Formats: sequence, C-alpha cells, structure tokens
Amino acid sequence: MTGVNVAEGSSDSAEQVGLRQDGLHRQIEAWFTFHPPASERRREAHVRVRSACKDLAHLLAGIVPSGDELDAAVLLLRQVAMMANAGLAIAPDPDALTVADLQLMTGAEQPGGCGQMCGRAAGQG
Repeated sequence: MTGVNVAEGSSDSAEQVGLRQDGLHRQIEAWFTFHPPASERRREAHVRVRSACKDLAHLLAGIVPSGDELDAAVLLLRQVAMMANAGLAIAPDPDALTVADLQLMTGAEQPGGCGQMCGRAAGQG
C-alpha cells in the first residue's frame, strides 16, 4: 500500500507503509474473530437488532411487489443487521465482567489460593 503524497510530491516511507499494514492486520483480526456477547445486556441488544430487521423485512415483503427492488431491500436489511451486530460485537462492553472481576469473585487473585472455594472464608485456609 505505497502511495504518493500529492501535497508534498513524496512517496510514503517503508515505515509508514508498514505501520499502515500493521493497523490493517489488527483490523482484520478484529473483523474475523468471533466476539461472543460478554453480558446479558449486549446479548439482548443483538436480539433486538435481529428482531427489528426481521420485522421490517416481513413488513416490506407484505407491501412491496416482488421483484429486484424487494430483493435488494431485503438484502440491504440483512447487511444492516450484520453491520449493527458487528458493531455490537467489536465494541467494548461496559457491562462485561473483566478477568479482574472474576478473580475477585473466586478469590483467585490471592497467591496459591482459591478464596472461598477452598474454605478460606470459613477460616479453614
């Protein structure tokens, strides 16, 4: 992905090209990695997107005559659902539990221990 900077009349340096490619590779990893919903709220958002798009597709199928236009409209609705769900999947989920949260819940952050699971809370540790 080399290019010429038209304003300055110079080519991109190999370092600039490499940085741009590294950024693209990170995006590709994000785009093609499964991102399961990390919270119930996020899972419900996925369901709402699919439901709204499905309802609109049924509405259009009931009122728009069959043909290329209806086919295109339904195809575009499928793309809307996919892109909206991709946005939900890739974006950070503020309601998701972090690894630190899980460690606090299990006591796993303590060296050599498993917190309440091992009876530490009952004074047996």
